[in-house]
Amino acid sequence: MKNPSPTECAPMQPLDIINQLAQRSETFAFADFATIHGGPSPAAANALRGLVRKGIVDRVSRGAYVIRPIGRLGTGAATENIALVVGARFADTPHRIAYSTALDIHGLLTRPLNDIQLATVGLVEMIKLGGQPFHSIVESAATIHIGAIDAGYNARVSDIERSMIDAARRIDLVGGVSVLGDALSRLGPGDYDPARVVDYATKLRAPGPLRRLGSIARATGHNALADAAATARRHRHLIGVDPRVSTEDGWVDPEFKVIWAQEQLDELGLERAPG
Repeated sequence: MKNPSPTECAPMQPLDIINQLAQRSETFAFADFATIHGGPSPAAANALRGLVRKGIVDRVSRGAYVIRPIGRLGTGAATENIALVVGARFADTPHRIAYSTALDIHGLLTRPLNDIQLATVGLVEMIKLGGQPFHSIVESAATIHIGAIDAGYNARVSDIERSMIDAARRIDLVGGVSVLGDALSRLGPGDYDPARVVDYATKLRAPGPLRRLGSIARATGHNALADAAATARRHRHLIGVDPRVSTEDGWVDPEFKVIWAQEQLDELGLERAPG
């Protein structure tokens, strides 16, 4: 009796395929799974769907998957490791985990993260990534990598200094003045470099966000950061600490020419104006 040809061999068992893939990386593409599976594509797709249903594998986006860590089955990979799911989908695309998601990765958020916020060169038409709400913020190729550091799993994330500037630029995306104030309160003097913050603001042409950040820094006792921001400011026109909030009858920070509404002072627990 002759031995069966390779095409007559039974496909590998799904868990054996996952074990083999896991020796290479926590992430894989459907094509990788199908190649090892050895059966027709529909059969490989059915086998992979079974692993997703059991919680052994997470589908990050079309054709991109991650292997769930042993002992953490039943929760989405994005809940446990945002960098893992971002790397699985965007490893070959210019990107930067940014805004509230970057603050969360650096341990600077007090409230649970609601969505994954990613800076990308082009708009990504997705509403979920790894089962989590997803928000793509378009940025130019010239700035996407400024302040970006390795987050692991082929993902990139804003460093603390870039996260500060981003948050001051888009207060709406991070959740308001109180979120940035809380983030600063969790940082010690040696946790970041004020000069780097100013350097990033200069490269990003973001004098307004730097002034907002300087005013919030002064209000929260981060005087080294406020001093660095004060030396770099150029414009004297008034801006709101949060552009979404009415500044009528607000208090003007004379140092940074930033207007605070009373509710924003209340958010930071300030009984008097900062400065």
